Formats: sequence, structure tokens, C-alpha cells
Amino acid sequence: MPQTLEQAKNAETQAKRRAFERDIFIPQVADPERRRQLGENDAEWLRHYLPDVFYNPFTDDQLRIIEECGDTLAYGTRQCKAAPRGDGKSSIVKYVMLKKALYREVNFPLVIAATFGKAQKTTASLKRRLQSKAHTSAELAELGKSGKSTAGMTPNLLADDFPLECAVARHVGPWPSRARNVTANGGKPIHIHWGSGDGYFILPTWESEEPLGPIIMSLGWSSDELQGCNVYDVRPDWIMLDDLDSRSSLASEAGSIAEKIEEVIEKTVAGLSGPNQKLGQFMLCTITSEAAAAYKYSDPKLKPAWHGERVRAIRTWPTNKKLWDDYIWKRQKGMQEDDTLGREAHRFYLDNFEEMNAGAVVSNPHNFNETELPDGTALEASNLQRCFNFIADTSLEAFNTEYQNDPPKLDELMQVRVTGYHVSEAAGDMSRGMVAEGVEMVVRGVDVRKIELHQVTLGVEEETPHRICDYGLDSHGTSETTVEQAERLIFTALHNMADGWAAEPIVDVNGIAHRTDLTLIDKGWLGNWTEDGVVKTWATQPVETFCMERGLRNWLPAKGAPNYRAPKADRKTIVGDNWHINRGAGQERRCDEVIWNAAHWHQLAEELFLSSDGRFELFIPGDGVYTHHKAFGDHIVTGATEMRAVLARGSRSRKPRFVRDHWFDSLAMALVAKSINARFNLSMKARVRKTLDQLQAEAAR
Repeated sequence: MPQTLEQAKNAETQAKRRAFERDIFIPQVADPERRRQLGENDAEWLRHYLPDVFYNPFTDDQLRIIEECGDTLAYGTRQCKAAPRGDGKSSIVKYVMLKKALYREVNFPLVIAATFGKAQKTTASLKRRLQSKAHTSAELAELGKSGKSTAGMTPNLLADDFPLECAVARHVGPWPSRARNVTANGGKPIHIHWGSGDGYFILPTWESEEPLGPIIMSLGWSSDELQGCNVYDVRPDWIMLDDLDSRSSLASEAGSIAEKIEEVIEKTVAGLSGPNQKLGQFMLCTITSEAAAAYKYSDPKLKPAWHGERVRAIRTWPTNKKLWDDYIWKRQKGMQEDDTLGREAHRFYLDNFEEMNAGAVVSNPHNFNETELPDGTALEASNLQRCFNFIADTSLEAFNTEYQNDPPKLDELMQVRVTGYHVSEAAGDMSRGMVAEGVEMVVRGVDVRKIELHQVTLGVEEETPHRICDYGLDSHGTSETTVEQAERLIFTALHNMADGWAAEPIVDVNGIAHRTDLTLIDKGWLGNWTEDGVVKTWATQPVETFCMERGLRNWLPAKGAPNYRAPKADRKTIVGDNWHINRGAGQERRCDEVIWNAAHWHQLAEELFLSSDGRFELFIPGDGVYTHHKAFGDHIVTGATEMRAVLARGSRSRKPRFVRDHWFDSLAMALVAKSINARFNLSMKARVRKTLDQLQAEAAR
């Protein structure tokens, strides 16, 4: 039916009304001279327009990142920067990228991350920044006071000097479909793309002046879209490569994921530029392993074209190690009790501030949490304290990996260095069962097998902190012994072993007997058998039962963890150096148990035999099993070899049966026992000091 004249007029009126409603107002640039001047200084631009992100002064390392971003863009060069976690490297580069796009210094910046989802978070944060609301005078005043944004508030200081981009972003942000038909200031058409699922957006432009604005795109390194990437026949001219490695890069497939990343960088990414076009590339990373791609690209010897640099959170370590060891102990101890925020350790740090900071140089002194707590103290007083809090709460190895860009060395982990010669040469001039005068503690580790117990005894002395004063083998069955019988036999054998130690204790050179301070007993071997077609396990855990009967202060069940992760310390968990104690009954246990980092302590056990400082000794070899310490040496070499094999197979793999390395395991447990007992002794001294202080205070009243 043909449209009537009246209907046509109504349609025209409605169209004009809709056009008027969608027409937005774009103000003039508030301060063109400020915009021009700040455009010439990337660091000042970031500080002025993004004060809630960059509220601290830039460090020298951060200023270099800013400068190098500009260089890679201007000259089409490559740069790799390995920096500590949480140091602001990604925020700096992504906002420098936005700044360059706003000034039309780059036409198509591309963000490549480990996954598409991670890459999209970068571009989403840029879109959010542009479309966030304009600031108010009250918000400006708040920013001026704190240097940080208040909760839920992201003032958009860009809106004053980049009104077109910000006003249009706010208009289309809630409904990206609006981008198909945007006009402003009386119907002038604007071109913009604000897609949410296609991985890119295009900054708005006046169509009559600039048909196509800068394209900002995000992709995962394995995306099919990366090959020959272009939008509207425009190719990328600058690339941000952001933490391409993921945990799967460390797979046991000889670093195959890292190799694929390298292939993508060297072939697919390198081929993205158009004819006669520069392609700057800036890689940001943290080195999680020597098998990671980041390790290669951050080493200028391996990848010279990338001008790699590795930034460490602690450039120079503090000189007073003992005070920091005390700090770590106080923080861990406090978290096991009611001091969940580590206030006792914090007060200790403040009381010894100058001594504990002496000699230390950190790369970012501004990076620490100054949040004020109810007691009026700050959560942290320095970046150095922040670093040691991480060490105390996790481990030194984790800190070296995440903040020092110094992961464990693969060649050291994979190469078996100890030999039987090293073991036999470790023999000193003391007889078996003897320690020096003034021995500080005696600890033991016991490895449990179906028909055998292997034990290693360690004497801890001032001059020889690791003296193996005894090792032995006790048999309690034969090859005919059933698993069901072994339960009772192991329990009995443990008591016989303990009674034997009591009857013939370790003695010092003066003949003074020394009892064993702590023994760790392996509880990881669980017997099982089939009865009437039903698989059964031990009715009672003989190791736990034995330790509970003998007393858990001096006897503790223990399990080595091949893929160890330290838990958070609390009332039921004591966390130490690559070990923790689960306190009381719990899942798969009836009493306290020690869980220890098998890779860490096995490596330390091997390194004892490689030391040449005279601080480790074996007793004088004797007859039988002690002849030339050959049998013991066979266990140590076999254990070290199997340790490397486990790492090669993957840390979750199980050790093959019949591997004769039981004294190696026992020695590792003795080292763990030494660490635990030292912790117990410190705790006891602290209680005594506290009691004496209370008595003195009461006497003073």
C-alpha cells in the first residue's frame, strides 16, 4: 500500500528526531598547548592523564621501558624486558601504546598474549579508560590528596584534551551497535568500531577529516587470526608481546610449547608488516623457567636482535642475613597463631630498620603496601620488606623465579654430579656413632620399606653442621613376607630401632651421650593386598601409631612431595623452608605429619658431597656395609640419578619400583629434620624470653 503524504511527513519527522537524539556533543580540546607539550614527553603524559595508575614516581627501569617503547615504534626495532611480577610493566606499555594511537604515531598496534582472553583484558582496559566518566573538581581534589583513585572511581582526565575519543567511547560503550551510526555537533558523521567479540576496536574520527582511525587489536599467540593479520587492508605496525609463556610452557615435552612460541614469533609475527613498513615489537615477560621462551628472548647472547634485559626486584641483597632470617621466622610463627598480619615481625623490622636495610638496593622502592591498619601501623614499610614477606610466605626459590627472573638452572637440575668417589672422599677422622664436643643437635631420617628400614643420623656442630655420624639398615622380613604381615613387622621394627638407639646413643669425643632430638619417618609407603577380591590397605598406619606412642615432639611421620607447593600458614599449618607440618588429625592422617619438598631437599643432599669447605663429613669407614662407604655411595648416586629422571619425566611422575636409593631419601629427611628442629628451638627460646620478660615486669611492679 503506497505511503500517504501524511505518513511520509511523519516518517521524516521521526527520522529527524532519531537523528537529533543520537547526535552527541563533542566539546573543543580544553588545552591544546598542554596536549601538545605532554605529547612530546611520554612519561609526563602518563603521569598527568592517568594519575590513578601512575601515582608513584617512575623508577629508572620504568623510564627505560617508556623510552624503549618509543624507540621500537620509531625505528621498527625489537626489545625484550623481563621484569618482576606486579612491577607495572604491562600497564606502562599498554598506555604508551594508547598514547601513540591518540597522537596518530601508530596506526595498528597489536597485543599478543598467552591466550586470547588475556589479550582481550588489555584492550578492554583501554576501552574502559576512554569511556569512563569525566572527572569532577571533587575527584581531582581527591586524587591530589592520595595520588590514587578511590574505590569505584576512575576519573577520566583524558576527556579534557581528547574529547572526541572519550565522548564517543562513552556514547557507544554500553551498546556497541550504536557505533554503526554516530553523528555529533549537528549531524557530522563519525567513524568508529567498538566490537566486543572480534578482538579489536577503532578509535573514533570525523569521517570528513580522517576516514579510518587507529586500530587496536588483541590476539592469543596460537590464534589462526594471527597469520596474515590485517583489518581494512591495514597491517600491524607495532606489537606488544605480553607474557606469552604460560605454565604449560614448562611441560615435560622438552619445552615443546616454548618452541612453538618461538616459531610463531620468528615466522608468523615477523611476517606481519607490509611492504616497506616498520614493525616495532616490545616483549614483556617474567622468566618462569629456563625452558620458557622468555628465557631466550631476555638473553642478549641468545637473541641479540631483541636487546634483552632482566630486571631484579632486589639488585643487591642486604648484608645482615641473620636479622632477616629472624624476621622470616617471626612472620611465619605469628601466622600460625593470631598474628595473621605479621605485626610482631613488622615491629622487629622497624626496631632494626637501618641494620636490616644496610647494603640492600631494590629496583622499585615505591612498590609496597602502605595501607594503615587499626593499630596505626602500615602493612609494609618498604619494598625490601615486601620482598621478604613473599619469601617468608612462599619460598626463596619462588621469589627468585617471580621477582628476580632467576629460575632454577636446568643444567644443574638435570646433570648428575655426585659420584661414588665423592662419597668415599667425604670420610673424616671420627668413628661411627661419634660427634664433636658441643654438638648442637642430633637428627635422623628413616626410610620405610616393606621388609627394611634405612636410617641416616646427622650431627649438627658449629664447625661441621652436617656430620653423618651413622647410617644403617634393619631388616624385619623376607621376600616371602606378605603386605598384611608387614604392617605389624614395621611397627615392631620401629620400636626395636628406637630401643637400640636408646641403648647405644650417639656420644661426643668426651663420651657424653646425646639423645636424638628429632626423627622423621617416611609414611609414604602404603601397603595393600587383595582379600576375597577386595583391595585393602593398612588397618592402622604403623608409622603414625609408633610416633604417637613415642611422642610427636621427637618423632614425626613425613612424606616427600615431588610437586611441592607451600600452603598458607595458619593455626593448623606450620610452614618452614620447603616443608610444612599439618597439625593434628586430618584427611588421611591421625596426627601431625611433615610434608617436604622432595626436589629441594634431595638436591641439597647431593650438594653435601660436592662441597669442599670442610663443613660436611662422614664417619671413618668400617667393615661390612660400611666398607669404603660403597653401598651408601651407590644409594646416593642412584638417588641423584633418579632425581634428575623424575624432573625429566615430569615432577608428578612416580619413582619406579626397586630403585635402591633409600639412604638418599633418609639423608634428605635428616636435613629436613634439622631445619624443623632448629625452628622448634627458636620457638622455645622465644617462649623462654617472653616468660623472663613477664617475670621481670611483674617484679618491677
